[in-house]
Amino acid sequence: MTPAVASPSDSAAPAEGDAQAAIPENAAGYTFNFSDKVQGLVGDLASDPLVAALQDHAATNKWPLSRFQDLAVAIEVAAEKGLIDAPIDNTAEMGKLGNDGLQRQAELETYFQALQARNDIDGDMFGEAMILSRTAAGVKMLEWFRKQLPDGGKIVPPAGEGGAGDGATADQVKAREMAEDPRYKTDRAFKSEADKLYMKAFG
Repeated sequence: MTPAVASPSDSAAPAEGDAQAAIPENAAGYTFNFSDKVQGLVGDLASDPLVAALQDHAATNKWPLSRFQDLAVAIEVAAEKGLIDAPIDNTAEMGKLGNDGLQRQAELETYFQALQARNDIDGDMFGEAMILSRTAAGVKMLEWFRKQLPDGGKIVPPAGEGGAGDGATADQVKAREMAEDPRYKTDRAFKSEADKLYMKAFG
């Protein structure tokens, strides 16, 4: 009998189906293969905590790679239906506000940090404000609401603190002086510095 001769398809290289059915050795072996369109939407997932959790779950439960890739298919479908938004380009968004966009964003962040520090807002409210501050429209909206507050949303040190002779620190005295300075309403850089000093003195 003539011995069987291996054809090219019988070579040692695993077929694609075999590779998909294989179980990776560790969590790092579970990777997504996205189309270029979806890759542009989701960006770099290497440090995403959700992806890391999915990889650990797949490795612990010995999922075949094909099962993990099914998740990628679901994400592809969501992208095709327009259910996934492109990641926010912070630099571009702040550029829409002009040359001082990043400064305006930082000023708002400092302002809401100060409000949280004195318990005017809680952590959830602070988080929502930070989400809004990531876009140009969000920054403009937060600035508008702040202007509607008494004295333009000025951060005033707590009553009984920051006055000379009441045991206040030098920073607390200066923070109160800066809060009362007319430049607080007109000079954005001065306002930002005053808010930062408030955080240092009273936060």
